[in-house]
Amino acid sequence: MQRTMWLASTFAIWLFVASANATDQQRTSSLLRSKADARAALRDGSRAHAKAFQSECHTVAIPECFGGKSYSASLMVEGISSVDEAKEGIKQVFALLPTAFSMLGDSGLKTKIDNKKSTIENTLCSAIAPPCSATCQPQKACTNECVDIQTTVLDDDIRGHLAMVGPGGQFRQTVESMVHAGSAALLIFDYTLGVLEDATCMSRNAFDTDATTCVDMSNYQTMECRAAQEEPTAAPPAAPMAPVAPTAVMSGTSWTRPDPTADATAVEEKGKKDNKYNKKVNKAANKVAKKAAKAARRRRKGARRRRL
Repeated sequence: MQRTMWLASTFAIWLFVASANATDQQRTSSLLRSKADARAALRDGSRAHAKAFQSECHTVAIPECFGGKSYSASLMVEGISSVDEAKEGIKQVFALLPTAFSMLGDSGLKTKIDNKKSTIENTLCSAIAPPCSATCQPQKACTNECVDIQTTVLDDDIRGHLAMVGPGGQFRQTVESMVHAGSAALLIFDYTLGVLEDATCMSRNAFDTDATTCVDMSNYQTMECRAAQEEPTAAPPAAPMAPVAPTAVMSGTSWTRPDPTADATAVEEKGKKDNKYNKKVNKAANKVAKKAAKAARRRRKGARRRRL
């Protein structure tokens, strides 16, 4: 009878510990899922912000484009989410292109590029940051100047060799050593290669063949539309604010959702508390199990003495 009670007690303790461990694993798994969801939400938010930014018109002044004059433009390169990124990326790309072309080994190409330097700059600038309309609607440049470059500067042989400085190309590492991988400059560089590699100038969807809607860059005069988003300027120092009481996450039947990072932090803190509690439970259970085992040893020892 005593042995049966001891076995039942031991099984109950084991079942309690196993249940606590399973609960701990479930909470840890939930915490990891919450962190992953928070990171995904941040990535999606960043992509949405970049996409919205590209569809707007911004007043920019890019030294390499149109003599550095201010004009209203949208941004065509996916992944660029600020005017500063675009300006710095274009600056690096224009400095990198002569080196990239020199790698192709065509001795006559440099002369052709020098003769069409302004046309090439206008074409690439209009592909990367095309001018907006007077009413601040994003537009695309006409294909005429791009086609002119394709017929007078480039040819099928040179276009084929451009892949050597593209992703996976023979000279790609040299290009990436000059700019950071994943940087705005590399995004713009690859976008530019896509424009130059296509003899029709249409593969990147950077130009428009409709003469009634496209911008003729051969006689374009820079202008700023009235509703264009200005380049960000340094904001004046904010006045000190009085401490604000934290907002409750749930009050009555209303629910206020914090930002994803706050959710992940709160879940992580709760997970730490739960882990601490589970450690205490496991410690107590182990203590009970040791006492039960000790009592069982005493009973077995007493039984042997009575038999003697």
